[in-house]
Amino acid sequence: MIREFIRNVVEEKNGFSFDRPHRLGEKSLSVLVPVIRKADWKRDYITLSETKNVSIKDTGNIEFVNVQNNEDVPLYISRGSIFKGDTQERAVIHGHIIKPNSNLNVAVRCIHLTKSINCDADMEYVGSLPYSIDLSKQTNTWNTIQMYVTDCVGTNFNCCTDDDAVATDACNVTASHDCYTTIAPDVQIDEYSSNMSSDWVAYSSTGGNYANTDFGTLNQDNSDDLVGTLDELSENIKEAMKNIPYIENQVGGVFMNGSGEIIGLDIYDVSKSWQSMKNDTIKKEGASFIDDDDDLFVMRPEKASKLISKKLSNDFTEKIIYSKDYSIIEVRYEDLVGEVVVFNNQVIHLTLWRK
Repeated sequence: MIREFIRNVVEEKNGFSFDRPHRLGEKSLSVLVPVIRKADWKRDYITLSETKNVSIKDTGNIEFVNVQNNEDVPLYISRGSIFKGDTQERAVIHGHIIKPNSNLNVAVRCIHLTKSINCDADMEYVGSLPYSIDLSKQTNTWNTIQMYVTDCVGTNFNCCTDDDAVATDACNVTASHDCYTTIAPDVQIDEYSSNMSSDWVAYSSTGGNYANTDFGTLNQDNSDDLVGTLDELSENIKEAMKNIPYIENQVGGVFMNGSGEIIGLDIYDVSKSWQSMKNDTIKKEGASFIDDDDDLFVMRPEKASKLISKKLSNDFTEKIIYSKDYSIIEVRYEDLVGEVVVFNNQVIHLTLWRK
């Protein structure tokens, strides 16, 4: 099923085709190549950005956020979705689908080191994580956030480093209680993939303040705040988005740099899903796609599509991360990694990013 889906994209079959690339700014070498698909079926799910009746709360556990889907259709939450509120910001590790009128403890990583955890605090969806942020484990997440913030706004901060003692004390902290102890978390994911597990090495009896953690070396200017960094870049991103017009039947896009390398891609099954996530998908790349110093050029459409087709035609491996009511399958190329979400025997989302 997955290979057929990718083959249809590569060979531009079953309604798939590539549109001409669009540069993301006057100074940018990077382009977004739209993926088109003419499909005649309706979705049987909605995305998080479309919901009107959903409740998101901090569980008091650093690794889970509880999402209550009060809609009458299944809710799809994609990898990298950011939750923000009166508590520590988190990002979703992998795709989740929540049944109608039910809830699920969604697996997350912390993306704001110095903010405490407040059990039962309200949260909201505020966008998507950049491709370059690694969610495979907490230490990797903090290291890639540090690089992203430094590259984007020139801010250097000392948070988690390669020193495992610092990383585990400061990042993998869990509160002493869980408001949702009666709700079974998505534990099968941890059982099937070591990437989803982490060490719980410290806790606080005060309901979220960090224990045994020395923040004395941390800058006190909120420079570990990834959401704040993305907000700072929002005006530039808005300007870049003006270069990306509405395209009928668009189901996704492929981000490519000036060398023709794929930085990341998101392809959905139908256009309504892409249109609901389009702004967040483009915004999440921030400054990394806005400015380039080299001479300007516009990649020819035929060149871009051939490069994408060649890359996706290469051999890849599959690994089941979770499979029950829906399936999450890791897809790994030589220099790309990502996941496929399968729901009701259909691929609904393929996302890949550069290692």
